[in-house]
Amino acid sequence: WTIYKYRHDLCWRLLFQTVIAVVLVSVAPYANKEVTRAIGEWIVTAPIIGIILTCLAIARMVTELKLWEAIKKSHFELQGVLGLPETKDVGPLRFKDDLIFYLIVLLALGFINLYVVEANWIYYVNAIKDINS
Repeated sequence: WTIYKYRHDLCWRLLFQTVIAVVLVSVAPYANKEVTRAIGEWIVTAPIIGIILTCLAIARMVTELKLWEAIKKSHFELQGVLGLPETKDVGPLRFKDDLIFYLIVLLALGFINLYVVEANWIYYVNAIKDINS
């Protein structure tokens, strides 16, 4: 039971840490115009880093969820063997689907952010360069 809870918590921690990291990286282009101006077109790397982090988190989450699912199955089987009251499984692994869904939404938002940064900030940075020239 302890390893089951550990894996379950690990999945949630991975999700929260990923969201925090991606949000921090994603707001960088909007945080300070001076920094954006100084970095120039390289500001587009911030949303790209967010997208890469999300993709890595999805890959890791899939691995962790496979481990969690195996432990969950073994736990339920052991309960039956020991004659313990059976734990009811709520629906078809909703936990697993929800975590992956959250990360996919985060990935989609990352692509939207990339588009916004590329469409607006790159134009802004180039306009500032033209004015200063």
